[in-house]
Amino acid sequence: MGETIMTRIINQYLAELRKALSGMTVSEREEIVDEIRTHIAERSAQPGITVEEVLRRLGPAEEIARDYTNGALLRRANRSRSPWFILRASYRWAKTGVQGSRYFSWRWSDIRAAQRLSSARS
Repeated sequence: MGETIMTRIINQYLAELRKALSGMTVSEREEIVDEIRTHIAERSAQPGITVEEVLRRLGPAEEIARDYTNGALLRRANRSRSPWFILRASYRWAKTGVQGSRYFSWRWSDIRAAQRLSSARS
């Protein structure tokens, strides 16, 4: 019976994660859910670590989804030529902390340099 309860808790957490990742493609979403499921299984198999402890350390599913979504947005921005897309992704990342603000500053200077170059050609 305990295993059924743990399975239910894990499935509920993964369902929340899946829902929070709704802006991603199905394949991206399922890859992330599978990765987190594997992480939960590996960690909770260690002696003295419960599923509840693993989930507590992971944090709310919405936060994990936000981190993965921001990461995916930044990967797309790095491949994009659109300054507005890059700016949007960089700003979103900048809101996440010091590492993000450094990235934002670096990308913003790239965008400004590209705009100056474009203006000089005109």
